[in-house]
Amino acid sequence: MMIGLALAVVYVAWGSTYLAIKVAINDIPPFLMLSARFLIAGALLLAWSRWRRPDAPLPTARQWRTAAMLGTAFFVAGNGGVAWAEQYVPTGTVALIVAIIPVFMVALDRIFWNARLALRTWIGMIVGFAGVAGIVGIPSAEFSLWAALVPVGGALAWAAGSLHSRRADLPDDPALSVAMQVLAGGVALLALSAATGEPGRFDLSAVSAGSLVAVLYLAIVGTVITFSLYSWLLRVAPTPLVGTYAFVNPVVAVGLGSLVLGETMTPFALLAAAGALSGVALIVASPGRRVPRVVFRSMLRIGRAAEPDPVYNR
Repeated sequence: MMIGLALAVVYVAWGSTYLAIKVAINDIPPFLMLSARFLIAGALLLAWSRWRRPDAPLPTARQWRTAAMLGTAFFVAGNGGVAWAEQYVPTGTVALIVAIIPVFMVALDRIFWNARLALRTWIGMIVGFAGVAGIVGIPSAEFSLWAALVPVGGALAWAAGSLHSRRADLPDDPALSVAMQVLAGGVALLALSAATGEPGRFDLSAVSAGSLVAVLYLAIVGTVITFSLYSWLLRVAPTPLVGTYAFVNPVVAVGLGSLVLGETMTPFALLAAAGALSGVALIVASPGRRVPRVVFRSMLRIGRAAEPDPVYNR
């Protein structure tokens, strides 16, 4: 019962973040908005980790450097690419593009670590790449090819960061590790916002209550609560079951985009989306040690001591 409820929260909460981002960036520039989201979430996670384990050793300078690198990959390139793209690309389309992360995972694992892949995984990679290529390359008056390619690059950065996190030096406490990465990402996003001139274009008096609620929702529900539930699920539920979020989230995002924002998809776009999600499903369900299940813990990397016995998450 609890596993089902937790999965439902992960499905809906993470699927709804695409809509929440769209609402938030109506009044707040994307990088500035994400910086606020992650600084709030990181501060809450850091306070909780220190309250729970007050005697835990403080992170080393090397661990902070690692957290900064991973936070940049996950939150600046990954989430930053999503938020920036949603200014020009429908939320459901962005969510479907981001669903390619498991496909990038197995591809990078094969290229750089010579991972052995099951036949089903190879098929999943081919089908997934073809599906996303169809989504991105669809002739559309709604968005340009370049705008759609930005979240593709973000998904690649997220996958690369996830693979590196398997060997990275980070604290053993999961809450502290995540807090460091979230805070580092928030600081980097703030710097990027300043570099791109967002503060000069930001008018605090013009921010609606809906945008503020969306930022708080992204910080507390989308980051703190959902990641905590996700971490718990990884310990108590079968990994393939948890992996279903990778292709349920885009479906939720597409549905909310259609219901709330009136977004539509052409028949060809729906066919391409079905191909992309089918590829992800094949990869998540693939047998073998080297399937790309590590993406599950991309933001929950808790150090070598806590590395699960030969199982990679997503």
